[in-house]
Amino acid sequence: MRKTSLSEERNLKKKKFNTPFLSKLNFIRKLNRGAFSKVFVAEDKKYGKMAVKFLKSNTLNIFEREVGALSALKKYKGFPYLYSSGKEDESYFIAMSLLGDDLKKIFERKSYFKFNQKTIVHIAHQMIKRLEAVHLEGFLHCDLKPENIMMDRSKDPFKKNHLYLVDFGLSCKWAQPNGEHIPFAKTGELIGTLNFCSVNAMMGFQLS
Repeated sequence: MRKTSLSEERNLKKKKFNTPFLSKLNFIRKLNRGAFSKVFVAEDKKYGKMAVKFLKSNTLNIFEREVGALSALKKYKGFPYLYSSGKEDESYFIAMSLLGDDLKKIFERKSYFKFNQKTIVHIAHQMIKRLEAVHLEGFLHCDLKPENIMMDRSKDPFKKNHLYLVDFGLSCKWAQPNGEHIPFAKTGELIGTLNFCSVNAMMGFQLS
């Protein structure tokens, strides 16, 4: 697995990009890999280090949802900053803020942080503020879970009050084009991560 990762990193460093923004970046290393995407750490002379997500060619809906949400949320704190996005060959890319660990990793690393009552209240308070901003802009996140709540890269992110809500690939609009609320209807489709879904989502109702 590590050999594959190193090979991908080397190929990316040698690649000549068609997109002007990507051609200016120095790709450093692979960060992680998902079902539909790969994320790399890159550096730009103007913006510094950032995360660049490459999505597969069949993920246009996911790409448009994430870019749409991040663009609308630029004026709020607690969301990845969108530097650039577009299409490169057969892939889509999103360049955004490079963040720290997610809550799942921090929780599993018990020697580093313990989720005491104060910490839990802090997380809840911050996430309420993040969701309020998302809903004010007309979006639903649709995949809220510990892996999608991240810290900044400071040594003590809880004290600095910096929690970020990430990954808007499954997000949707809660209002119709005419401004009316989308109907409460059963689609039979499960949206989100099973372990963290609401009862209605598990039953196949459209998230609203």
